[in-house]
Amino acid sequence: VANLVPTRDGSRIGYIFIPTFLDSTIPDQIKKALDGFGELDGLIIDNRMNGGGSSSVLMPTLGFFTSGTVGHFISRTGKRPMEIQAKPVHNSQSVPLVVLIGKDTVSYAEVFSGVLQDLGRAKIVGQTSRGNVETLRGHNFPDGSQAWIAQESFQPIRSKVGWEKNGVKPDVEAYAEWDTFTFETDPGVTAAVKLLRSNQK
Repeated sequence: VANLVPTRDGSRIGYIFIPTFLDSTIPDQIKKALDGFGELDGLIIDNRMNGGGSSSVLMPTLGFFTSGTVGHFISRTGKRPMEIQAKPVHNSQSVPLVVLIGKDTVSYAEVFSGVLQDLGRAKIVGQTSRGNVETLRGHNFPDGSQAWIAQESFQPIRSKVGWEKNGVKPDVEAYAEWDTFTFETDPGVTAAVKLLRSNQK
């Protein structure tokens, strides 16, 4: 889902809902949305239902909004950097961002949201996320069974906070049950628009 948020002052604020990082077409869908929006005054990215997925989807999606070393995967034997290549669409690398998160924001959705917050690229609105950012790897056994075991945690580049233990925390808390609001009355979107407007002043 991607659309412009109605605003009284004519500000061009985009909204993009990202349901998952499991779908390999997500980066292309976001690029298409950003192309369609053109230059924006602000952008809201909704990760409240995003349960995570694959780094091969996460990383190019992050590339629309930031670049460089954004953190490290930490294991018992060492660490490896997460390097993001910039893929700007219009002003996507500089547009003010707000990311919506909640209790259903998990895994790489937490990394996406937290990285943008950690780098100062985005403000976070919603509820503290689940706190489940370990990397899983499959191990095959002779009998055909398979076990997925956590191998690494993720550490952001600046704050080095532990999201695995505490989750990603919002800058502004906003929440209501899904069946109690429409898009026009969504408390998360309302709080996000307020943040973006204050950024323009």
